[in-house]
Amino acid sequence: MSRIIEFDDQRVKTNPADWYWREDVMRHERQNIFKKNWQLCARSAQLMNSGDYLVESIAGLPVILVRTEDGELKAYQNVCRHRAGVLSVESHNNCSRLRCIYHGWTYNLDGKLIKAPAIMQESGFDAEAFSLYPLLCESWNGLVFVNFNIKAESLGSWLGDIVGIMNEYPKLDNEFVFVREESKAINANWKSYADNSCEGYHLPLVHREMAAFMNTALTRIEAREGEYVHFDVTYRDDCQACWIYKYPNFLIACEKNYINIQSTDPLSPGTSRLRDYFWFSPECTEEQIQENLKASDLVTEEDRKICELVQKNLQTGVYSTGELSLTQEQGTRYFQQLVRRDIGEKVGQI
Repeated sequence: MSRIIEFDDQRVKTNPADWYWREDVMRHERQNIFKKNWQLCARSAQLMNSGDYLVESIAGLPVILVRTEDGELKAYQNVCRHRAGVLSVESHNNCSRLRCIYHGWTYNLDGKLIKAPAIMQESGFDAEAFSLYPLLCESWNGLVFVNFNIKAESLGSWLGDIVGIMNEYPKLDNEFVFVREESKAINANWKSYADNSCEGYHLPLVHREMAAFMNTALTRIEAREGEYVHFDVTYRDDCQACWIYKYPNFLIACEKNYINIQSTDPLSPGTSRLRDYFWFSPECTEEQIQENLKASDLVTEEDRKICELVQKNLQTGVYSTGELSLTQEQGTRYFQQLVRRDIGEKVGQI
């Protein structure tokens, strides 16, 4: 695996509180973080047949995924080139063409404009200049990712160590069985949730039931090159777990019998959406599945509550910055450092 990030012993302040509620900060995050990093968008199994399409939104940016006639997965911005109508408002369906619901401009599944009522016959109109805006689209382990930066590094390069780590676990949709997809809204900035997800400092008080089963002496949390935080978790029964937070908003939790994938999508400066996907070993009983889902839901709910309380206080104006622990919050320090790198000069450094 890549090198562990070693931090110096200088005291470190948290990022400014107003970065968690300012509209201009979110605009810069959209341009300089979310448009430049690979974003989880769907499962490959949702787009198995030619013409299958799926509509999503990433940090407020409209996306449409489609399986073309030759079986290739493609992604476009869900924006008609005429007057910014949408190609579909249905979340998931099948089609032979992509047709704008506003004026009927129609595109083939490769994104080429093939019909524009009336204007297509007008003098000087060049249909070839009005193809859909393409996104990069790649799949890995049954998951589909998109990138708005068409010159971005490959998905495999972006994932880095994570590919090798996940090779030690069963393959999603092949060796494990998909059980549930869920979307939840939380009244907190996406970075509030990320700050929380990158450290284990809060576990004893916020996640009492889970913490009681953990062997903290053998659990390691490491910030690593490749922009991810790696949790090597040992429970008191000697069972192992692996948790990963990949900057900016991609989470993985792996245990012997199940895998949970999660992404955090900003909806506004003060609200976010959590998308969760769960796979289980085919050997798990229904009782075991429900028990694990219940435990996972409890942890998510506990995180939601504390993050929403923190968000309220961040917005009061009472708190400006705090100070991070040198030993307990290195993951959060790394995450906040990456945020400062990407938007600090644009929104005002500490």
